[in-house]
Amino acid sequence: MNSTLEAMAQALFKSWFVDFDPVIDKALAAGNPIPKPLQARAEIRKTLGDQRKPIPDDQQLLPNHFVHTDEMGWVRYFGWLGD
Repeated sequence: MNSTLEAMAQALFKSWFVDFDPVIDKALAAGNPIPKPLQARAEIRKTLGDQRKPIPDDQQLLPNHFVHTDEMGWVRYFGWLGD
């Protein structure tokens, strides 16, 4: 059971913080542009169609677009954190 929980936690972490799946999903829904380095992942997300689960209401604070920084490259934009 521990290894199953660990695998689930790793998959969730990778989805959210490495692949940016929730942000890509929100950007696609909002019609916002997807940065070139993330377009392949966005195409994968598009092919899932209705299999993608909508983001729960309590997670609507997640951003729906990306910004580029010289220091970190493409990052999720949290406008509510300030510029």
